[in-house]
Amino acid sequence: MLLLAMGRIIGRASPGSSRLLGPAFFLSMPVFVLVIGWAWNDAFFVFFLLLSIGYLLDYHLADEVSRSPRLLFLAGIMAGLASWMKYTFVMILFALILLFLVGIIRWRWKWHHLFWFLLPVGVISLLVFVKNWIFTGNPFYPFLNNIFHSPYWTEAAANYFNKALRRWEMPHWNWTHYFLFPFRMTLKPAMIDIHPGILPLVFIPLLFSRKADKGIVFLKTFIVSSMLVWLVIQTETRSLLTMMAVFFCVVAVELEERVWSFKALRRTLVFFLCLAVLANLAITIVTNYYLTRP
Repeated sequence: MLLLAMGRIIGRASPGSSRLLGPAFFLSMPVFVLVIGWAWNDAFFVFFLLLSIGYLLDYHLADEVSRSPRLLFLAGIMAGLASWMKYTFVMILFALILLFLVGIIRWRWKWHHLFWFLLPVGVISLLVFVKNWIFTGNPFYPFLNNIFHSPYWTEAAANYFNKALRRWEMPHWNWTHYFLFPFRMTLKPAMIDIHPGILPLVFIPLLFSRKADKGIVFLKTFIVSSMLVWLVIQTETRSLLTMMAVFFCVVAVELEERVWSFKALRRTLVFFLCLAVLANLAITIVTNYYLTRP
């Protein structure tokens, strides 16, 4: 379902492009292959967010006079369901708000339509807030504990949150991380569970092509807003899976226009992609059945 959601985004952003290449790139990442094996909540999290982004894309591509708040309402429902899966939804929510600001300023989105997106997000995520309030005393747990003073937010919990969930993958964060994080993430991951593979690093230059299609510009804006929020929060690499999925949608469109028309290059790309998928399958089998065997 997640890969089909990626295909739908590609089809809307660039109707003439293949809907298979982007999902194939995404499937080639070791982290995703492991996620679909045991971290089902991450997979559903990305799935719901891709559906939400798809509806936002439909809203963006519609004529200015015919942009319906119904699409934003549907996008809000999907985003709200994603909030049930992971607390890192907070990061994506900030990224989507940045996207809305760009839309209002540059693309003439109607600012009052934002209400129709935030309404279902707030209503659906309310269940999470109520659950947190009942079990921890803080509706926004694990955030805002300085305000709500949850009895379960001990010094050990704070250290785990700050050092394990935020800084464990890239310890000793300094100014160089803001420029070198793609290399650290792809070439020196802390463990195989978070390894995105080498393809994201290789394909980064494609983001700087000056493609004027409205759909591709929209997707690139989401990628940039997600990265900006991630660099501020500095959380786990797996929280970037949604951004990676959108990234590969853009890459697939760009590659198809620039490389796919050359037969030799197309065959080479398909060969290495198949090799990557097979290698990831082997990694998944070894990790799930041997390395993590109780």
